[in-house]
Amino acid sequence: MNLSAVSVTKPSESQKNVFSFRLNGLKISIDENTGSILEIAAPSETIFLDASPNRSSIIDLSYPMKQFEPLRLASRFSENPKIEQSEESVTIPWEKLGASRKFIPHGDVSASVRFRAAPDKHSVIMTCMIKNMSDQSIPQVLFPDLMGLLPFDGEDNTRLRTAAFEVAPFNILKPNDETVPFYATGLLHKGNGWVEYKSGKYRSFSQKLVDWLDFGGVNRGFSLFAKRWGPEDPNASIMLHRSETDGKIRLLFAHSITIAPGEEWESDEYWLTPHQHGWAEGIEPFRTWVKRNWARKYPLPEHIKKGMGFRTVWMTKGVANDSLDAIYRYNDLPRLAKESKQHGLNEMVIWFWCPYLQLPVQTLDHLGTEQELIDAVAECKRLGVNLNLFISVLYLADPTASRYGLTPTKEASWTYHPELIPIFNPPYASWNWSVLAVQNDPKWQADVLASVKKFIDLGLTSFVWDVFSATPTKPNLYDLTAKIRNAALARDPQAVFAGEGGDDIGEDYKYLDYTWNWNWNWPTYNDFRAFTSVFPAPRLNVNIDNSAKVVKYCFADNAYMNIMPSAPDGINASDLIVNHLEVSKALQQCAKLRQQFLPYFENGKLIGNCILTRDCDSTHVSAYVLPDRVLMIMINEAEERNIKFECDPAYWLYSETGKYKVNNFNSDGQLIESDKNVPDKWHGTTIKLKHLDMAIYEFLVK
Repeated sequence: MNLSAVSVTKPSESQKNVFSFRLNGLKISIDENTGSILEIAAPSETIFLDASPNRSSIIDLSYPMKQFEPLRLASRFSENPKIEQSEESVTIPWEKLGASRKFIPHGDVSASVRFRAAPDKHSVIMTCMIKNMSDQSIPQVLFPDLMGLLPFDGEDNTRLRTAAFEVAPFNILKPNDETVPFYATGLLHKGNGWVEYKSGKYRSFSQKLVDWLDFGGVNRGFSLFAKRWGPEDPNASIMLHRSETDGKIRLLFAHSITIAPGEEWESDEYWLTPHQHGWAEGIEPFRTWVKRNWARKYPLPEHIKKGMGFRTVWMTKGVANDSLDAIYRYNDLPRLAKESKQHGLNEMVIWFWCPYLQLPVQTLDHLGTEQELIDAVAECKRLGVNLNLFISVLYLADPTASRYGLTPTKEASWTYHPELIPIFNPPYASWNWSVLAVQNDPKWQADVLASVKKFIDLGLTSFVWDVFSATPTKPNLYDLTAKIRNAALARDPQAVFAGEGGDDIGEDYKYLDYTWNWNWNWPTYNDFRAFTSVFPAPRLNVNIDNSAKVVKYCFADNAYMNIMPSAPDGINASDLIVNHLEVSKALQQCAKLRQQFLPYFENGKLIGNCILTRDCDSTHVSAYVLPDRVLMIMINEAEERNIKFECDPAYWLYSETGKYKVNNFNSDGQLIESDKNVPDKWHGTTIKLKHLDMAIYEFLVK
């Protein structure tokens, strides 16, 4: 037997009926009576999962019989599986999955779960197979189903992280004793301590990108991902439940599928990777898989790659034919571009420069002539700012909709204006009722391409697409996008294509340079660092109106800022940046720092706070790794203080001497201290930092 892959542990007297084995050092203990997982422990012996026999699992199916629709078939209800082992794997087969009640299915449902040592010699691969030999369909599979997860880094610091957000699950799932909602729907109360994060297409922005997750803290935990992306399993979701009985968490992947009588279903491969240096260590197998399976169709424009963000400008309040609604004219754009450049922004997006939901796309007379727009775009480019045109032609209003045989409805209305009450879709206003275009309609595709091509030929080559969501039926939006991108890049090799995307981020990745989404950072700042660490594009936008704090978070995390300040009582993106003093100062400060440390942001590996060896309270920490150096940025979230921290650069940056040179910079990028003999495990203290001040440390091999 290859002991580096699999080794079997003999149970102690107190662990009778427990089969324990190690795969690549990860210990897994199985209840021999049921086949459920009782324990998962890291090679370091940190116990991640500790379950009792009656509250344990690995696989769970819904099996709604007429006599009892809630019936479940699961490992914990099963008996005496014959555990099989080989040199590289352990398999648990159930000839007949047991039921949660005494109702007996007509025919057996068998299953098997296989644990296999991954070739990276670090991870464990989990797969399952289900054979439905009964006379009815199975509508749901829960796998992997990990019941009994512990707060091994404390309830505050044991985190669930996906590529789109981070939460403290033990805290958010605590019951609320001050309210009495209906138990079946009232979140976090009496048996309904569940949260669900959905993957695939057509999910809310805050719940996307959950096919990879991490559970743990800065110095221990595990990552878990499925070898799939988005629409390949469009109904998959992550669900978590905290038990009121023992306080432990159940984490599972739920698959809403149909396994018909006589059919088999095989899961994707799930890679579980234990780590001791935070999520940035655990994400490496996922990074490797992405590099092998996804490739950009178009290179990221240099100014997008190097830039820290863009500015959005709303030209009008929204009514295309009313000159009194105008906020800016085309000839104002160079002035706005100059202000953008002064604040470190080299990209500018303009909204309502044309009538929306209509074809052909054309300029608005009361904003200026077409030639004035062409001249403004050229002048902005001379100033170092690329002007990007926001277009909206996937949803159509009349009269355009009727030309394609489509009927707008109030359910798809985009009727809004600050003088309406309510502002959005009041019952008496209907001018922007709309309908979704048929993407494979050759006439619609030809008309859109002709409209866009007209502006490309005039030198306006960059576009932001409103609602970038492709249908499976071809030719679809991806096919049209390829034609637009090819035409634009033939005219301008640095032409940009962005979009309100993310329904299928794995495919959007190939086409979009950045996103223009409303909900990425609503209602609070979302932590995209895991996504940014793996995917160079699309750069995910974070919308900023008047928050210097979010500007600094974006700088530290390499998130793509969308600066869109609103005037008092005004609409989005209607004001000058200089009228928002703290944002203006933060942008200029961060722009200088980004240029000073640009190689880290452009080519470094983002590892977030994983350089730390313990959590640093009220401090936002992000670090970047280059082959010969590491950069750590710290933002003080509390009142004025010195921050004490512990870090270990050695895992990320090897030094033969075990010593490092450390340069310490202040918020303005000034070198304030240099130490040539810092050990690999370093206890440091910052200078006194005010609220939102930054301390920047650069580690170099000595």
